This record gives sequence, structure tokens and C-alpha cells, in this order.
Amino acid sequence: MFFYINNIPVYSYKEYKIFTIIQFCDLLYIIIPRFCYHEQLSIAGNCRMCLVELNNGIKPVIACATNIGVGIEILLDSLLVKKARENVLEFLLINHPLDCPICDQGGECDLQEQTILYGSDRGRFNEMKRSVEDKALGPIVKTIMTRCIHCTRCIRFSDEVLGTKELGVIGRGSSSEIKMNNSFFLDSELSGNIVDICPVGALTSKPFAFTARPWDLKSIETIDTLDSLHSNIRVDIKGNRILRILPRINKQINENWISDYIRFSYESIQSFRLKYPLVSFKSGLVELGVNELLIRLSWEQCFEFYKVLFNFKNINAFNFIISSGIGLFHANLFYFFSRLVKNSMFFIERLFPFNIDIRESFFVDAFGIFIKSNFFIFYDLDLKNNFSVFNSKILSSLSNSFYKKYIFYIGKCISNPIHDIHVGNSFLSFFLLLRGKSLTNSYYFRLLSKNLSLNLFSSETRFDGFLRDLGIFDTVKINNFNFYSNISGYFEFGLNSDMSLQSQDKGNILSYYYKTTKVQDNNTFLYHGNYLPILEEECSGNYIFLPSSNLFEVEDIYINIFGDLQTSNQVIDFSEKEEIKSDFYILKNIFFNFFYNFTKRNNVSFFYSFDLISGELLHFYFNYFLLTFDYVPYLCNYNKNSFFLSEKKNFYFFYSKLTNSNIKDSFFVRYSSTLRTFYKLRSKKESHSFF
Repeated sequence: MFFYINNIPVYSYKEYKIFTIIQFCDLLYIIIPRFCYHEQLSIAGNCRMCLVELNNGIKPVIACATNIGVGIEILLDSLLVKKARENVLEFLLINHPLDCPICDQGGECDLQEQTILYGSDRGRFNEMKRSVEDKALGPIVKTIMTRCIHCTRCIRFSDEVLGTKELGVIGRGSSSEIKMNNSFFLDSELSGNIVDICPVGALTSKPFAFTARPWDLKSIETIDTLDSLHSNIRVDIKGNRILRILPRINKQINENWISDYIRFSYESIQSFRLKYPLVSFKSGLVELGVNELLIRLSWEQCFEFYKVLFNFKNINAFNFIISSGIGLFHANLFYFFSRLVKNSMFFIERLFPFNIDIRESFFVDAFGIFIKSNFFIFYDLDLKNNFSVFNSKILSSLSNSFYKKYIFYIGKCISNPIHDIHVGNSFLSFFLLLRGKSLTNSYYFRLLSKNLSLNLFSSETRFDGFLRDLGIFDTVKINNFNFYSNISGYFEFGLNSDMSLQSQDKGNILSYYYKTTKVQDNNTFLYHGNYLPILEEECSGNYIFLPSSNLFEVEDIYINIFGDLQTSNQVIDFSEKEEIKSDFYILKNIFFNFFYNFTKRNNVSFFYSFDLISGELLHFYFNYFLLTFDYVPYLCNYNKNSFFLSEKKNFYFFYSKLTNSNIKDSFFVRYSSTLRTFYKLRSKKESHSFF
């Protein structure tokens, strides 16, 4: 089909016929000004800034709501279009305050930029500007509603992405205002994104207020390593300090949104950054009336301590534990080093021992595949709190779907806009539903087709045989739906916690290890992570804490639950601070101390032991790190062209066991002033609620 843009013929395929003018021009990198239009929100068409001229029209039309057609002629910069845009901008500036020097949006304001490019050089309004009372939206969003131009982006974002419908417009004409709908505050884990979509300075970030100008900041692109989705983010720094974190568009993973959990995580990391190693002694202190003795060491003292420790023969076991947020390269190096030490065990925090050797068990189907289903069941998954970006993607897909989709939920009562029907509180409710004994939901279950395909997202395999024996499913597929960062990557590279245990308890893996194995008091742990582990009273042994590089200080490799391989970039340069050491520097010195004691114990020559251990190190480097590039073509296309996935699957079951820990109890919430205030307001709101 042919049509014309500025008298230039354009040929497009038939599938582009459903595109609007502004969408097609964005594909061609042709800029059309807009205020109310956003690619992830529904079309409102109320700002009238995207006016264009058509050959068969007597007046300009809005490009955001007009589809392209055969033979139409579109003029983007005619005299009529230019005059119309000048009039629209003059109308918007009638009541907009001219306070750009003190506005936090200055330098990033769409109204500023478009006024310079498309506006007039003078105004004709001499009356008093109106003023609007500011609204209290919580600890994240700062409001100056006099600057609002009523583009309604925030309202559509609240309805379509958050699913809360807490914002709305009251009044008419010049008395129009955007207000909360009888809500305590903007209660959502994605509320910070409402600041990013506001085209003017009406909604800005409270923590970022009056801290820096955009032209003073340096932007570095990286990924969010606090959950297993690994959203794309942009970190803005000034000097060597992080001032804000913004989303980076990736339509396959996080679209345009990020969670407030990563947006304000830098507050806790910068305020409570552990710089020196710590040694905790718990054994042998009960007689002295001391529960724990925590000693801070310098790095030189720490490395000397290892020389003595590796030569200490009374230690039954020397166990290595890493945090679940460490990248694949450093985790593999740590794992390799633990294999060299005799009688040692290797653990990954929050990852209990699993016998998983199939990729389908720790990778999740591509989002575009399973979202085509009409029926979903979520079992005890708190997606809204722990996986808010993924939850918003499901909500947006369901709200924009042409077909009716049914969402069943089993578990404790959780307020989530994607849940349609609460089946029950236990797993028994699911089987009652299958047997038709659930009177409330039997009607919906009859809508299922006769040939069912069950997709079970689980960390347990005991349901596999049971569900297969029912005989009502054609296929049963087990997946491990986890929230913790990089766990899918650990399984992919063969990293797993030691011990094959019968039961899998919930909680901290250190306390669980003490409960199940009954270790002696002289057992020693080497913990490598971002923050101190939370140990219970049952943990009576000693541990050495080595502060690792946090998610903004290291460049490493991560794999998310969809099988996408991404690289995190170094944001903060800690080379200026002598007390902070990189992960490779720490492990290198510990490795050298082990190498020194290995030579001394075995009475071998220096060169023989050097050849032996350096050969093992080279073997690790080539087999675990360089082979990563062989996985890239497979991982990038893993869920896109899988032969066992088909559109005929219409019944999905999501389940996980590792989801009980809530992010509000994590380190990044406890030590972030913004997030801590947010969750305090939420608890206060819940205490005042009658339901």
C-alpha cells in the first residue's frame, strides 16, 4: 500500500494498516511532538499537540488516533500545522507558571523543548494565572499541580499499569484538577514510574529534589540484579555518587518500567556500605556470657588470618557461602576455589540443594508464549510485592487482550489487580476445582478444553508424578519460578549448593545447615556477599564476612528466568578508596594464601605447586568463563523458538516455594529512608482499613 508523508511516497505492508500516523512515524524516526501520547498507555488524544494535515481534510487531525490508509497524503510541517502547534502551546502556557529555574524537571521538560522548537516567540495572555493546591501522593512523588497540563498520563498509568485506579480528574474547563480517589496515598511498588512519564514538572521525585541538574549527571546503562527479571536501568551519577536510577526501555523484559525497590536501593548501599572484613566468633563464648564477638579486620590482617586458618588442622570443615546476587564469573571463581579446599562445602544463599539438570526446570517460558493462554492459576505467589514489573506486564497484557482471560489464585489473601477468582487457601482447593467439587468455580473450569496442558512453576518435584497419575493432562511441565537474582544462571553453569537433603526448610540457609547437619562448634564459614547474613540462634559456629562488590561496583554476567544473558556495567569507581577491594582482588589474595599453605603442607617445590594450581585456574577460566560466549546464541533464542511450546496450551499453573520472604524485610528496604517510609505508610493504611 502506498501513501505519502511530506510528498514522499511510502510503501508499507498490509500489517502496518492498523498503525496510527504517530506510531508509523516513530518507526521511521520522524519526530512528531506529543504530550498525552505514550507508547505503553492507551490513546487519549486530549493535548492536540500532534496535529497533522491530510489531503482530504479541511482541518488538522491528531496523529495519535488517526490510522494510516491507502493513498492518504500527510503533511507534518505545513503552514497550517505550524500555526496550530503554536496555538496549542500558547494555550498550554496560559496557566503554566514560568518557574523553570527552580523546577526539578528543568533540562528534561517536554514543554520546555517543544516550546523552543514549535512555539511562538511571544504570548498574548495578560491575566492572572490560576493556582492549584498540591496533592499528597506519598514519600516518592512530589507534586506541584499548578504546572499540570492535564495530559492524563498519570491517570492512565494508574488504571492500566498499576491497576489501582487511584487518580482521576474532577471539575470542568479551567477548574479541572487531578486528585486521588479517596486514597491514603499512591500505594504501589511502581509508583516512581509516574514521575518518568510526566511531561512537565507537575510530578517529580521527592528524594531527588534540588540535588542536581540533568546536565551535571553522567548516565551509565546497566541492569537490575535485585530480582530474577533483570530489568534494564540507567544510573545517573555525579562524581562518584549515585543520585537517581531510571528505567531503560527494553520491550522484551521490563518495557518502560522499573520497581521502586531498585529505584531507591542506592540509598541503602551508599549509606551502609561495609568496607572491611568482619570475623564473628560464636563458639566458646557462652561461658563468658557473650553471645557473639564481632571483630573488624583490615585487609592485611584478614589475609594474614587466612594464612593461619588454612594451616589450622582442628577445623572440621571450611564452608564457602556466596550471596545470590553475585555474577556468574565471580561465583564460578569462588566455586572453583572451594573445590580446592578439602572437606569444604559450597552454598548459595537462598538456594537450597536441588537435583535440577534440565533447562526447562529453571527457565520460564517466554512471556509472549504463555500470555496467550486463556486460563492461569497462581499458587501462593506474591507477584505484586516481590515481582512488580512482571506483574504489571501481565496486567497490561490482560487489559489489552481481545479475548477474555481468567485468573485463578490459590493462597493467602493478597491484594493484586490481576486476580479474578480466589479459589482457596491451600493446594487442596486446586484438586477440588479439578474434580468439579468447587461450586463457585466449576463453571469456569468447564470452559477449559478437553485436552489440557499443565505448566507447573515449582521448586518441588513431588507434584510431578502425582499430577501425571491423574490422567487429565496431556502434558505436565515443571518449572522453578524464583524471584532471587541469577539463580537460573547458577543452574545453567552447574552451580548448586552442596548436600542432598530429604526435606527443604524455609528460611536462611545458614541456620538450616546448622539444624540439619548438627555441625561442631569449630566449623567455620566464609561468607561473601553485599551485607551481613541474618543468622538465627541455632547458628553456633564462626563465620568470616568478606564484603563483595555491590550491584553498582562490578561488571559481570547475569541470566534471567527467561534465559536472556545480559551484562551489568560498573557504575561507581571505588579505586579511589583504598579500603574497598574488588571481588577478584579478595579471592586472588585468599587463593595465594591457600597456595602458600598448600606448598608448605605437602613439601613440594614452589614451581610444582604453582604449575598444579595455576593449571587448574586456567582450566576454570576457559571452561566456565570463555564458554559463556557459546551459550549466547542459545540463551538469547531459548524461549523464542522452542519446539515443545505451542499456542494450543491453554492452562498454566504457577507455583513456587521460595517466595515467602517479602522484600519489605530485606536489607535494601530497611536501610533506605524512602522505601522504609513507604512501607510504614502502607502498614498504617492497612491498620485503618476495615477489610
